[in-house]
Amino acid sequence: MATGLEALGAASAVLSVIAFAGNIISLSYKIYDGRPTPQDELEGYAKQMRDAAEQVRTRNERVPQMTPAETKLSEVARECIEVAEKLEKETRIITNPAQRGKIFGSIRMGLRAEGRKTKIKELDESLKRCKQIMETDQSIALEQQQSQGFQGLESDVQNLVSRLARGQTEIEVLVTQEAKTTRDEFSTSLATNFKALDVRFTSDNQRQRLLKSLKSEEIRLRYNEVMSPSDACFERVFASYERVCRKSPEHKAWDKTNKALCFSTYLRPSGGEVDEIDRLWNSFSSWLQSNDELFWIQGKPGSGKSTLMKFIINNDSTERLLQSWSPNARLLSHFFWKIGNESQNSIKGLLCSLLHDILSDCSGGIDQVLEQFTFLASKDFYKEWSTEEAERVLFSLLRDQTRSTCIFIDGLDEISNQDGFPALLRVIRRLQSIPKVKICVSSRPETELVNRLETMGAQNLRLDDLTRPEMAVYIHKELERFSQGQISAPVLEELTSILLSKAEGVFLWLVLATRGLANGIDNGDDEKTLRNRLQQLPEELEPLYEAMWLRLNANNRVYRETAANYFRCVMADGWRAGGIRKEASLLEVASTLPNLAQLAVVVQIGDNFPLNTDDKVLTDLKTMCDMTADDIQTRCAGMLQVYERSVLDFPYYDEFIFPSEVYPLTRRVGFIHRTAHDFLVDTEAGQRILNYKCDLTASIDLHIKIVRSYFYLLKSYYTSGVIGSVGGAVDLCRRLGDKGADQGVILELLLVIQKFYEQDILRFPRSNWYPNPSISAVLALSFPTFEDYFISCFVQPGSPQVATDGLRDIGVGSANPWIRYPPVQLVQRLIALGVDPHAIGRSALSLTMSEKGSPVTQKSSAFELFLRGAMNKFQLYDDKSLPAFLYIIDAMAPTCSNWDRKVMIAAKTRHSHDELVLTGWELFVPLGDKLYVPWAAFEVDMRFLLMRLLAAADSCKIPSQAYKLQELAKSFTKPYIRIRHIGPQQIPDQDFCCYRILEQQPFQGLINRIFGPKDDTSMTISDSLVLIEDCLNSSSDSNSEALSRCVEKVSFYDEIDALAQENVGLYRPADLGVIPQPLETGVSQTASIMLSRLFHLNAVGR
Repeated sequence: MATGLEALGAASAVLSVIAFAGNIISLSYKIYDGRPTPQDELEGYAKQMRDAAEQVRTRNERVPQMTPAETKLSEVARECIEVAEKLEKETRIITNPAQRGKIFGSIRMGLRAEGRKTKIKELDESLKRCKQIMETDQSIALEQQQSQGFQGLESDVQNLVSRLARGQTEIEVLVTQEAKTTRDEFSTSLATNFKALDVRFTSDNQRQRLLKSLKSEEIRLRYNEVMSPSDACFERVFASYERVCRKSPEHKAWDKTNKALCFSTYLRPSGGEVDEIDRLWNSFSSWLQSNDELFWIQGKPGSGKSTLMKFIINNDSTERLLQSWSPNARLLSHFFWKIGNESQNSIKGLLCSLLHDILSDCSGGIDQVLEQFTFLASKDFYKEWSTEEAERVLFSLLRDQTRSTCIFIDGLDEISNQDGFPALLRVIRRLQSIPKVKICVSSRPETELVNRLETMGAQNLRLDDLTRPEMAVYIHKELERFSQGQISAPVLEELTSILLSKAEGVFLWLVLATRGLANGIDNGDDEKTLRNRLQQLPEELEPLYEAMWLRLNANNRVYRETAANYFRCVMADGWRAGGIRKEASLLEVASTLPNLAQLAVVVQIGDNFPLNTDDKVLTDLKTMCDMTADDIQTRCAGMLQVYERSVLDFPYYDEFIFPSEVYPLTRRVGFIHRTAHDFLVDTEAGQRILNYKCDLTASIDLHIKIVRSYFYLLKSYYTSGVIGSVGGAVDLCRRLGDKGADQGVILELLLVIQKFYEQDILRFPRSNWYPNPSISAVLALSFPTFEDYFISCFVQPGSPQVATDGLRDIGVGSANPWIRYPPVQLVQRLIALGVDPHAIGRSALSLTMSEKGSPVTQKSSAFELFLRGAMNKFQLYDDKSLPAFLYIIDAMAPTCSNWDRKVMIAAKTRHSHDELVLTGWELFVPLGDKLYVPWAAFEVDMRFLLMRLLAAADSCKIPSQAYKLQELAKSFTKPYIRIRHIGPQQIPDQDFCCYRILEQQPFQGLINRIFGPKDDTSMTISDSLVLIEDCLNSSSDSNSEALSRCVEKVSFYDEIDALAQENVGLYRPADLGVIPQPLETGVSQTASIMLSRLFHLNAVGR
């Protein structure tokens, strides 16, 4: 008869297979993504998985399968063996000795083939199924505890089984209690992996949502666009000159250059100088292996600092040398870009980038910070992070983790003026002070940086003094094709000598000049012309840009105007590209970087923007893009370039893949280097180029063309299944108005928005069954000056309901934080025209079917919504908008006939303070896999809301004596408020519960905290929960016993059903004659959160 040890032994072996297989899959994904990995790590995991799989096979044969639990275990064991065998086959492909060098050296081989990656994903899904069963089903342990053989087990094994039966999953605790032989077997395979497998409290979706919130779309753009290190040949960083020559024959080009330099001995490095260069290069290699904390690579603009940093980060030697400093050391990096967006040139961008890279490599770290920092549960977007929050979490991780970390930060001088050098260096100093952290930075030799970095004890290397051998290699590679007769060898060597001499260590100068020389040879210029042109080239970058410009465009007005248009386009803001896939309809993915199609439309079409398209539109657009790319190359003197990557290529948003034909059209257009941008902005010559035929009117006209191009391309992409968001379109028009565009132009564009909305080319980014607000209401909130137009939209003969619903929609939207002021005059005119502000209806509120409970929605009046909106503004400290709300409410209040009407208002905890939520109760119905923050629900009447609004106005010193509201308020005797429920923080896979409040007095401070006046008795929602839970968990204190009778723990869904039967504004679908649809399968986390925001003017703000 089995004792139960067979099942326990098989279960432990299965867990081992899952752990090692998980490591293999994780490592395989890294290799697919091109990230360097230790050469033997994959093989090591594969061997451990093979051994564990063999244990599963052996032990599973001994499991009797007499119970359902044992049968289930046997099935899981067989599936694990099958997954392990297939995964081992994939591993052999990856670790094939013939391919190893390609994989771990260049990381360019066919690992990226979709067939192999799809296979890995399929195995990953099988593994997750096994993992879920093993983690959630504890029946095996329970059966062992209840079996007759349990008492016959060794005492330490009894203890282990008992702990498993009680739900104990902390492997470290289990290991310390079990026998020595079992501990040795478990600890090596499970101790570091079980937490990563434990999804009972932290799911994969929660982890991914946190990671996505840390990574803005453009945060890695600078890194991706840095010149390929293979073109720069910086191998001397890691090897002596002689050793590099033996490894790379191309470096022998320096020998040829030395011969060519015989007529200029001062240019020819002596043997001692070459040895000194090698010694200085070697200083960096030594630093990587030492305990020294800070290294600084400095160099002139364009000398190749970013290229070198990119090479160092991706070179296998870096990790190998860092292992000498600290085994298993981790490498992080960030590239600043001053003319990029906020995530590329700010301290917050740096911190979020580093934090993302740490967490993406360590799911256990994500679980740790989610548990330690509860505010992370509400993070969904990069913009929701503050610098202080990112620093707090990052520094905590670096201090707590045992791994050492080497951080590479490129371009300190690219930090924004808003943050500045001092603040950035303070962050670096604090990073430097953390044990097991070392930092390598690069920058121009700005005086302030030089002084501060020297004070911080940074070792340094000046790049532009040391790169002549590497520059010789570059010239050799670029001009070698002409050595077969197009130009004589002596002249080629002479030209190389001139290039090296004039470059003075500035790699970008060399690239531009060599490119110009190659073009001249291709064009058939004779040797004398080539020699003279090189001799005349200025030796600084800015004069070089000017010379290149004059040579191409100086005598042609049309060319000058075209090039100036391209420059101004690239430097302009207000671009928007992207949209929503028709079949997704939940989230817009957008980029604000200029792309090829946009420039083609703005420059080539000009003011003629046809909005009618046909089947040939994308073909015609491709032709325009090809012409524009050629135009940029020939007219912009090398200062602009068309990148290979599309601005819509967001690798982190796999679910938002655009049609393939769109990507080539949306390749980014940008400056070749920051120095080109600075030349146009900071020099007189550059300003003459940039401002050619440009005045204020031309500047506004350009911004109008940019917005029109958005609509033109939106109509074009619609034929390929891409639609735009109403919020994005409104935002573009609002920004255009801020720039001073003519009101007639704005109104013309608003008409286009309405037309596109009716044609489904523009859409609200929400589910199809989600009620949409009136498009006219959305536009009226952002463009209130067009009163006459919106009155004509709302007031339609024979259709009074249109105006009533529109007024309610305006009321919902006015509470939105991104809408600063409600449209007072428009609302007052609607009321004067007879629109009823007290008509109750369902307006722009969701009807959500959760997995566990009945859906609910709210019905409200415009009057109620403006009251709630005013209180929301007060809660958010937006005092300036309160007078506008008072005007509107004062006009509505005299006709209110039901001050006894009671409604539900919800509040939640967000960003460390309680915010009033005024749009919908359904915010607290779980959607997807979101961790829900503490919340509270209040039942109030209209009297209470009005009196608290007047009190808020008084506390903000806003005069309200002249309002009719004051006389009304004096007649009120018993305003009503009641706390109905308080909800704890929880996750949807738990039984969603809340506390029903039976006695009000203990929680009066919560009412004061939410609605005012705030005083010494005020308590937050979190304070209330602490009080409740302490009392419910304590039995010794009479006060606690009394308070525990004031609350009752209940099911959230049961309470929703009960409230829907009361007269508090909540309704079930049947009450409204609506059949709700269930949530779509696979709704992404970001989309779920956007759905919960109800009135999607949030998207307008973005």
